[in-house]
Amino acid sequence: MDHLRDREIAETKEFFASIGLSEELQDKATLEVAKDKKQWVDFMMKYELGLDKPDPKRATKSALNHWIFHI
Repeated sequence: MDHLRDREIAETKEFFASIGLSEELQDKATLEVAKDKKQWVDFMMKYELGLDKPDPKRATKSALNHWIFHI
């Protein structure tokens, strides 16, 4: 985000284009999301990379399942 800001801006704008926003709204939405670095990273992780934040409640269940099925 810091070193390739123009590229990340373009990728964010491409996402908004892919969901049918006008070019004007693509620009506005991209600028709005990019105002807050954490929000922007979260947005890119979810919508560009398809990654959601892990649910902390699932960690114990996942560990238990892993242990049970690998005994």
